[in-house]
Amino acid sequence: MRTVTLTTKEFETIPGYSTEIDAETWKGKVDTLLYRLAKNPKAKILRKAWITEGEGDETQDTLLLEVKVSVGNIERHMNFRLEPVMIKRKIEAHGRIRYKVEEGASWKLFYDLLNQKIAAARVGVSELQYEFMPYIAKRLPDGREGTLADIMDIALKADRLNELGALEDQTRAREDAMETKRAIAADYKVHQEAPS
Repeated sequence: MRTVTLTTKEFETIPGYSTEIDAETWKGKVDTLLYRLAKNPKAKILRKAWITEGEGDETQDTLLLEVKVSVGNIERHMNFRLEPVMIKRKIEAHGRIRYKVEEGASWKLFYDLLNQKIAAARVGVSELQYEFMPYIAKRLPDGREGTLADIMDIALKADRLNELGALEDQTRAREDAMETKRAIAADYKVHQEAPS
């Protein structure tokens, strides 16, 4: 389960933090957003599933989507895995600390995130595949289900970004190219200055 612990003061900075709407209602609102996404001519939801993973207090609701996306004249099937981050509020009172899971606020943030991404794709500011790229479903190196963002996070933390092939850091290649250009320019200058 992805969680974030916030103090009451931090929690109160979240837009809509005081919402009393429960998680199930927000899930319904998310489903409504997905219905609107289905009206996008460049994307069609083929399958949608809510799954719950884990046990007890460690359960995680996950939204799985299979979407047909048109990229130019090519249609692609993409699988997305979206997990809302659960917010735990740290409450200090009378010298005691307790934690409260703020499910309603967590789901509202998830709804707001999806709403902005879908709106950007719907009006043409961005493309759906770019908006949801971090959530492309991928198997992690240890065999768990994850996302492209999880793979990038693992690679960055292990300083192994250049093992990702097409995603490798191009800094060294650019530095080598600049060094080659400088050497050619210096050689050209020496050649021009040489007496005939």
